[in-house]
Amino acid sequence: MLKELIKNYSVSTKSAIVFFQLIVAFTISIYVVLHFTNNFLIEYNIKIIENSGSYKGEIYFSSNGTYDEKKKKTVKYKKSVNLFQKVKVLVAGQNISSLRLDPLLDAGKVEITDFSIKYGDQVQKIDLSNVDRSWSHNVKVLSGNTDGIVLKCLGKDPSIEVDSDISFNRFSLLSVVYISILTLLLFSGIRILLTCVRKYSYENIFLAAILLLYSIYVVLFSSPEMGNNLLYTFVIMSFTVSMINGFSSRGNYCKGMIIFLMVYLLMSYLSVVMSTQLADINYLNRKALVIICACFIPIGFHKIKNYNFTFFKLFLTLLILLMACLIICLNTNVISIDNVYLFSFLMERTDWTQKNYIFWYLLLSLGTLSFYNFRNKNDIVVILLIWIISFFAIFYSYSLLARLAFLVATAVYLLLAIFRFSKNSLLIFIWILTFYIIFSPILFSLIDLAPYHHRLVSRNAFYHTSAALIKEHWLFGYGFGSTLHMQVKDFVDVSKLPGVYIDSFPGGHPHNLSLLFWLEFGIFGAIFLAYYIHKFLEVLVEQTYGYMKQPALFGMIIAFEIITSFSWSIWYSQVLLTFSFFGVMFVLSMNNRDFRH
Repeated sequence: MLKELIKNYSVSTKSAIVFFQLIVAFTISIYVVLHFTNNFLIEYNIKIIENSGSYKGEIYFSSNGTYDEKKKKTVKYKKSVNLFQKVKVLVAGQNISSLRLDPLLDAGKVEITDFSIKYGDQVQKIDLSNVDRSWSHNVKVLSGNTDGIVLKCLGKDPSIEVDSDISFNRFSLLSVVYISILTLLLFSGIRILLTCVRKYSYENIFLAAILLLYSIYVVLFSSPEMGNNLLYTFVIMSFTVSMINGFSSRGNYCKGMIIFLMVYLLMSYLSVVMSTQLADINYLNRKALVIICACFIPIGFHKIKNYNFTFFKLFLTLLILLMACLIICLNTNVISIDNVYLFSFLMERTDWTQKNYIFWYLLLSLGTLSFYNFRNKNDIVVILLIWIISFFAIFYSYSLLARLAFLVATAVYLLLAIFRFSKNSLLIFIWILTFYIIFSPILFSLIDLAPYHHRLVSRNAFYHTSAALIKEHWLFGYGFGSTLHMQVKDFVDVSKLPGVYIDSFPGGHPHNLSLLFWLEFGIFGAIFLAYYIHKFLEVLVEQTYGYMKQPALFGMIIAFEIITSFSWSIWYSQVLLTFSFFGVMFVLSMNNRDFRH
């Protein structure tokens, strides 16, 4: 009788805990929906009739009639006159009741039509005939009606308030359901982690915390300054684990990484002396420490002393599901984190930041697959679940490159998981990759990518331009940081370059890792990069051959190579963190020796 009462009490307690979690998750979801799910899309057509040289405008939005820098969006126009262009601006806030438009940042004349603001499927057209003249500043209204208005901008920061009565039904039951599921996943993850703290060693928990913190940062993406702070924090945390456990088991990693960095930094400083005047010694001095830290973050994940396979398998699976749900909610505008402050850092969600977190998600999902046995029926169900949710997360995202990398990496994973290739076959792949790095300037000078997709037109121009530049200085290159300052027309005949041409590289880099090394270090840089990648892959084949982790790891390699061939950025801390954590997932997966092919 007593045992039955205790059993019933235990069941009732568990039910009460589950019910309490549901109530808390639902309450949190309603709060989040009312405060953070406000993606307002502002649209209008503008024709610049006269202009003093500024091709920018600003939109201020307010919920209480006051405007400040925190609630502002800068708009960049195309450099054209007397042609209408469509402007779309996504803003987020608890509510928007009024808008202030600065059509130009300087004097000029513009015509604006079809001004509207949207929230989900709700649309409100702005009546331009009711411009509030009391809010006009350095602006003269020449003509206007309901649909359009012609403005004369008389001085600096001309502005008008275009509406003061904007209202939307902002409550969405579907959003509440989505966020409730997300919150329950988070609760489950926290509960499991708290249980694991008592069960598993602190090293596993500590390293899992690093992965969780980085995943939160990369999705929220607050600012480059926060990226710098986190980079230094992560390397300290990783070194702490290494020091407590001893560096003896990590000797080979440290030795290889120190030699790599010494050669790389020596080559970088020599390039400043031996190459063109475009080399930037100050930029190198600023970035040297950042690059060193990024290389050593993975050290704590190498040969973990009390490594627990089951713990990381469970943790990474939950992390993947949580990130996928969050990314899908962001990409479908169920929730918004745009213009939200975290401490003193502003979180902004742009196309560029979307690429950053979707690249990390792609590498994280492939790394997680290395913990599952493709030949186990139960594991296949989870593998299929990860693949399906990853498909939706990645294909709802902005980046076409992430989609391509995902599909190719999946194909490689399936091929290696289903068929057992010989070591020689895998070594042929390594030599193909080495060949690509060494001969990339020749390959890109011969291949025309523009016909395959309209987004490749600009990439095609970058690569042809890079190939032409490399031809001029193929021995020593142009020096570290030179791509930041390059005016291509000073080195090559622009008329001979196919496709779209630009005077300098957007972002200061050629969007390709191999071409970046060629441009900055010449043939010595290309050989250096090819040698280390070749040796790294040889070790990979040797240490993973016959294990079920190999397909996922080669999938990661392929995904990484595709990403760095089309979207490698110069040494920004937030980008370095993404590729440093690629190393983290790779090293962590290398610990697995549970399944043989």
